[in-house]
Amino acid sequence: MLYTSGRFLHFILVIMLFLIKPLILLGQIPASDSLYTQSYQEIRSFFPEVHTGSQYARSQTSIAGHPYFGNNAMEFGNIDIQGFKFSRIPLQFDIYDEILVTLTPAKGQRTILNPLRIQAFTLADGSRFVKKDQVPEFSFHRKGFYREISVGKQGLYCKHYKEIKKDSSPLNPYLSYLEVTRYFIEKENRMHLIRRKKDAYGVLSLNRKEIRPQLRESKLSFKRNKEAYLLLLVSTADRRSN
Repeated sequence: MLYTSGRFLHFILVIMLFLIKPLILLGQIPASDSLYTQSYQEIRSFFPEVHTGSQYARSQTSIAGHPYFGNNAMEFGNIDIQGFKFSRIPLQFDIYDEILVTLTPAKGQRTILNPLRIQAFTLADGSRFVKKDQVPEFSFHRKGFYREISVGKQGLYCKHYKEIKKDSSPLNPYLSYLEVTRYFIEKENRMHLIRRKKDAYGVLSLNRKEIRPQLRESKLSFKRNKEAYLLLLVSTADRRSN
């Protein structure tokens, strides 16, 4: 009798974990949250075409890891549409397919947001992504969302995307996601892909010898600290252009 009760209790616990797991993956976002529901209804009222009408599902389900920017959780963020900002919207950014996903309050389903209608969005960690025009020399422009790092006369942006990496071992075939980052400097409304540090100096018209003392003081290396290195160059160029 005790054995039967134990099996029954185990069964109940398994069912409870199965039901709770989706909530954990969605970052503990309640579908009945009043502020979220209000923001969602406002978007639907003013911009009904912001949703594609498609339910989201990962395109690659057998790959180790996840295709999202940041952690594997849907959390509250903001969306900018034609000058209007909508806050407390559940967001998750799939950077493998470059799809922005939200959660419907009615049935708690993941749905795809229309990239043509969104100018910018900010995730829970503060990362802000903005829409940019096509960059001719860059083949991974795709939907055109770039993380905004610095804005000024010269801007600094980063493109995040994921590729599928295969383990080199023939005895243990293993596929996983590999995140790739590409940095861009925007000058005179044109995005310049920065492959090497000399590209940055050329775009910003900076003398490397003049900047070297600042780099040494900050202990920055282009290979090890690429984002901080480029941010220092862009900030210096901005100050000199004022």
